[in-house]
Amino acid sequence: MTDSMHNACDAPERNEHQVRTASLWQARQPVYTRSVERWRRYEPWIGELRQLLAPGPDTAAAA
Repeated sequence: MTDSMHNACDAPERNEHQVRTASLWQARQPVYTRSVERWRRYEPWIGELRQLLAPGPDTAAAA
């Protein structure tokens, strides 16, 4: 990716290029960061799921 593409992804609210989407307003919103790590409050209930989704030794061999 070029630097201008990285900048457009990092700050979509400042991207001046045409947006072809049903929701121009959504496309121009800043990247949402308030929920980072919020999943941890549910960790006691998703522990088994995390283990199932975690890469294991078989995953590395298949790559």
